Parts: sequence; structure tokens; C-alpha cells
Amino acid sequence: MTTMSSNPNPYLRANRLSRFFHSWLSELLSKSHQQQTLHLSDLYDLLPHMESTKLTDQMEANWLDELNRYKQKQKQPSLLRATLRTVGWKPLLVGLLLIPIELSKIAQPIVLIFLMNFFESCSTMPIWGAWLLTAATILASLCTSLIYNPYFYWMQIFGLKMRVAYSGLIYRKLLRLSSDSMNKISPGKITNLLSNDASQIELVLQFINNLWIAPLEIIIVIIIFWQFVKYIAFIAVGYTLLLLSIQLGFGRFFLHLRGKIMQVTDERVKMMSETIQSMSIVKMYCWESAFAKKILSVRRREIIQYAFSLVLECIQTFFASTYTDVAFFIMYTAMWSLNIRFNTRFFAIAAGLLGFMRLSIIEFVYYAIRYFVFYMAAQKRIQAFLLLSESERDNRLMSICATDLFTQLYGTKGEALPEPVKVPSKGLGLQCNLKRATWKKDDFFQLRNIAFDAKPGDLICVIGAVG
Repeated sequence: MTTMSSNPNPYLRANRLSRFFHSWLSELLSKSHQQQTLHLSDLYDLLPHMESTKLTDQMEANWLDELNRYKQKQKQPSLLRATLRTVGWKPLLVGLLLIPIELSKIAQPIVLIFLMNFFESCSTMPIWGAWLLTAATILASLCTSLIYNPYFYWMQIFGLKMRVAYSGLIYRKLLRLSSDSMNKISPGKITNLLSNDASQIELVLQFINNLWIAPLEIIIVIIIFWQFVKYIAFIAVGYTLLLLSIQLGFGRFFLHLRGKIMQVTDERVKMMSETIQSMSIVKMYCWESAFAKKILSVRRREIIQYAFSLVLECIQTFFASTYTDVAFFIMYTAMWSLNIRFNTRFFAIAAGLLGFMRLSIIEFVYYAIRYFVFYMAAQKRIQAFLLLSESERDNRLMSICATDLFTQLYGTKGEALPEPVKVPSKGLGLQCNLKRATWKKDDFFQLRNIAFDAKPGDLICVIGAVG
């Protein structure tokens, strides 16, 4: 639903340079500085491409297309495929910005070893050459900062849009659930889907591009190391690949633990919501201690699962923090045992490249694997919710309201009805012809062969056993 614009967003009229450096926010920042605070009326209107209705419509259309496409093939539809069609190739195209970012990071230690020649005795490098290399080092660092901020901003925008689309899709599905499905799912689980599961797509998009750029970075590092120590380069790269394989193994454990944590969390939230709703009964019968023990037992199981997850994260953090030192130790031990001469230039470039690999390959790939595993578990839960049965319009119950009857009689289509309206009683009524009806699917209690025509003033009662 669109609303009248009260505070137009300056992003719409900003030029490309202003959007790149986010200078269109300067007016809002200056207002915050003058007022020492910001009010709700000071915030800008939502951008058109961020409106929840449009995002949800696009996501819902792809999901319904997925349902129709695989219903004929008798196969399970995939929310992941619908998500890929919705988000498109834009995140991967924006991910191409990582190529100049990572090349600028690799170029810094390479330029540094050339600059070291200027400080050697009997150096023939002119002073202007040293100034050029210094400027190149500064330019490489500046290029990294200028490009990385817009990249991270756009990836967050893509993640936020998909989170809004997921939340809207869950909300619309909730309005269409049948009574049987409503009995199968608790309010706590719905809250968990919106607060935890829908947000995982936002996190995974921030690091997903590191999965495909990491192999390219490893190849470039091998080529550079080969120029200095030949096959010794494969020792550091081998240790890097070992850590990556360990991360993949830990990813399977994270997926298993994530599923268990979500199950226990759903149980706890369901129990808490039901207890709060029935608090008057709990107080009346003095059941506080019994319910407290039950809730603490579920919470204890949830904390144990979180503790196992934190142990795995501590191991991952240990490997990442000690990566540079261990790689240095392995490489220098191999060089000492093979009588390879130590070189200060190699030490400088090795320190720079190993620090680069620790951040870009070890840590970012770890976050990418971790959040991807979390997202896969979350999208399975959302997909299971979206596949629940929906309520269908029952044509066996046909009633006519006064407004619809007046429209049929006098032909006022969408026009304002005159006041007061006198609707003739002839034609008003309720027609019921139920062959079979149940509250739950395949339930023992059933209503059968209920047929009647109710007119204004009639009293109709269905008498029988209470189900």
C-alpha cells in the first residue's frame, strides 16, 4: 500500500557521486547535530524499491510458480530456487567489485618489497621512484576502502530486501492457513520464523561472494610465493586448504546443531507463550513452581546445544587467530631444514600475504560457510511452513449480505449507498448443504448431511454429541 509522501527521500534526486559517498545523508546528519536528536518525522520516506508490497509480490509470484511447476512432476518444490529467481544475478555482479579490492590488498606487500630497495646501501633507485611507490601503496589502500564500502552497502540492501520478502511471504501464508494447519504450528514457532529464520538470508548474502573468490586468491598467492621459495609455497597453501576442509567438516556439525537448537527454541517459546496466556489459571492453582521447573528444563537443554555450538566456534577462532604464526613456523622450519637462505623481502611479503589470507580466506570463508549452513536450515523450516495446507473457500455455505443484495437489486457498483437503506427481506437468507465436515483432518467427530435454508427470524440448532 502506498502512502502520500511526507518527507521525500533525497536519494531519489541525488547524483551518482552523492550516492557513492552517501553525501545525500548530510542534511539528516546536520539536523541531528542541531537538534541533538532525531524525531520520527525527520526520517525520510521509504524508497520505492524497498516497499514490502512489491518485494513480497515478486517473491510470492516466484514461489507460486515453483509450486505449479513441480506439482505436475510430483516433486518437492524448493524455496531456494524461488529465492534465486527473485534475487537474480545482481549479488554476483556486485561481487565482481571484490576483484579490484582483493588485488589492491595483494599489491600492497608487493609494492612494499620494491620500496625496500630504496633503503638498501648503494641503492640506485631515484628519490622520485620511492615517492611513486609510496603513493602507489597509499593509492592501493585508498582504493580498497573506496570500493569495499559501496560493495558492503549493496550486499546489505540485497539481504534486507530478501528478508522483507521472506517476512511478507510468511505473513501472507499465515492468513491462508487452514484450521488443521493452525493446530500443528504454535505462535512461538511463527515468531521464531520471522525473527530468526527470515534474517539468515541477510547474513549469508554479506559473505556469499567469498566462496568463489577464495580459490582465485589462493592461486595468485601460490604464483607470488613461487617466485621466492618455489615449492615451499605449497606448504602454506596446504595448511590453508587443511583449515578450509576442517571448516567444511564443522559446517556439517553446525547444520546438525542448528536444527536441534531451533527445535528446542520452538518448544521453549511455545511453552512460554502458552504459560503467559494461561497465567491466571496457573496462579489460581499455585502451579508456579511446576511450570518454572518445566521451563527451566527446556531452557537447560537449549543452553547445552548452544554450548556445543560455542565450543566449535572457539575451535574455529583458535585456528584463525593462530593461522599466520603456524604458517610462518611451518615455512621457516622447512626452509631451515632444506638450507634455503632467509630473505627479508620474502619475510615482508610473506607477512603481508599470510595476513591477507587469514582475513580474506580463513575468516571470511568461515563466515560464509557458517551463515550458508544456517540459511539452509532456516529455509527448510520456512519451506515446510509454506507447504502447510491452506483453507479453501467453501461453496457449501452461501450467504448474501444486505449490501450485496441491494447491489444485485439496484445495480449500484461501487457507488455510495443512500442513507437510510431499506433492503427487502425477500431474498435474504443462508443456505447450507454440508455432506461432511470435520474440525481436524481425518477426525473421528464429523458432521454429516446438514442441509437447511435459514430466513430472517429463523432459529436453527444442530443437536448431537459434543466432540
